[in-house]
Formats: sequence, structure tokens, C-alpha cells
Amino acid sequence: MFTFNLITNTRNALLNELFQRACARQRIVFNELNLDKPFPLRPKFGSHDLVYRAVVTQAAKSYERSALTPQTTTLYRHFDETGLPIPLTLTAIDQALLLERHNIPAPRTVFAVQKTVAATRSDKILLRRQLNKSLGEPPYIIKLNGSFMGIGTLKADSFSSLVSIIDYLRDRKIDFMIREYIPVTKSARLVVLGDQVVASLEFKAPLHDFRSNAKGAVAKSKTFSKKITEMAVSATRALGFEFGGVDILWHNKTPFVAEVNFPCVFVTAARKTEVDIASLLIKHLIAKHKQTQSHT
Repeated sequence: MFTFNLITNTRNALLNELFQRACARQRIVFNELNLDKPFPLRPKFGSHDLVYRAVVTQAAKSYERSALTPQTTTLYRHFDETGLPIPLTLTAIDQALLLERHNIPAPRTVFAVQKTVAATRSDKILLRRQLNKSLGEPPYIIKLNGSFMGIGTLKADSFSSLVSIIDYLRDRKIDFMIREYIPVTKSARLVVLGDQVVASLEFKAPLHDFRSNAKGAVAKSKTFSKKITEMAVSATRALGFEFGGVDILWHNKTPFVAEVNFPCVFVTAARKTEVDIASLLIKHLIAKHKQTQSHT
């Protein structure tokens, strides 16, 4: 019998419930590994273990990595030389670089800014020239590593504002990248599983907020074109995942992949689209396990 192991926390209560119900319907064991509870069991996963990490904390990543074995079935596409699944932990900068390498349209990005940016007048002039050449005139978007649901996505309406933000981030040793600002009032979230989109939403930005998928954004179910769905699948595959929530923006009718969210908390997508994403994810893992076994 299969066991579905969910590495999670208390904040994901609704997601945890969706998976628990999905396991009950499919008559497989549900094992909630809640890292908020004291001394959670640290198993070594075996050949009938299906694993999904639903949190992004470093503790959760370390917990997952220590428990995986070559026999474990996960949503990762890559394996090391021993056959162990590689639990990718990509930063926002890693993602942007990989999307660029795979020629997937994404907002123009400057990945590195010298640490002495505000030290001298010549440093500021050099940076301003670099940004104007790469991104155009302000405003600019500053995206922090680890940003989530718009938190950690900042907007600098002028170059002087940007310099002050960079000063602060450098002082706090926070990694970031600078992107072109795409003025949008709507965006899309496409939930990719395997080689298809299983659910998709359109977000409308909340009042007085430039972030279209920030807290308070209005979401509705919407089906997108073949071009958009293929872009979402390609982006997820390029990052080494079999599952992800792909955020897409449009500028002058041209689509761009803003990011791929893994793990993806799909509670809103499941509710708005009435798609049982949790069951689909578990079925995907079972099918992957059976396919792997048939080739051994």
C-alpha cells in the first residue's frame, strides 16, 4: 500500500485537509509530517512512499533531503548519480536565470548590483546607465529571494528611491534582483502537473496595489490559450519540477513568466476551479511510481 507523506506546517491547515481527504478517497495512507509539532518523526522513505514538501523553509528542505532515498517517488525530475531525487530549492534569481537559459519569455532582469552602489557619485551614474540600457527608465521592481504572494516584491518609482532600497537590502544582507516594471491589472496562475495544466486562475489586482496576485486580489477560474498553457508547462519543466504554480503577466498582449511556485499552495485554485488537484497530484505520483517500477 502507498503512503502519501506531506511535509507541511500548521499554516497549511486547509491544504493538509485537502490531501487527507484525497488519500481517504483513494484508500492510501496519509502521513502528515507537521514541522510545527515538537520532534516530528523523521522517517527514511521507502519504495511505496510518495512525498510532497508543501513549505519553503530551510528546515523543511533539510528535513526532506535527509529522508529521501532512491526508491522515493517525488515531483522532482532530476536525480543524482546514486538515483536519489534532487529536491531543488531554487531562489528567485536561480529561476530567472534558468528561464532565460531556456528562452522562456520573462521580464527583463538585472541579476547583480555592485555592493558599493551608493558609495560614490560615479557608482550611481554607472548603475543608472546599466539599468537604463537593460530595463529602460523607472519604475523598477525589486524582487527579494523568498518572496511569497507579493510579499517581498517592491516597486521603486525613481532611481533615487531604488538606491535607498538597495542600501537597506545590502545592509541586511538580503539577496535581490531588479526587474522591469510591467504595468498590469490582471495576471494568471496556471497549475501545472506533469505535462498539462490542470487548473488556472485570473487575478485582478486589489485597489491601490501594483501586485496583481497580492493578498486581497480577486481570483476567478479561467481557461487560457494553448500558447499560454504550453509556456507554463515549459517553464515548470525547465526548472526541474513536475508540479508548480506558474504566474504569467502580460505587457502589450505579450505574455511573460513571472515565476514558477514550487511548492504550490493550490487551495484557492482548487476552490475556484472545482478541480480536485490534491487527488490528481497523488494519482500522478502513483503512476510515476508504477512506471519507474516497470523499467527496473
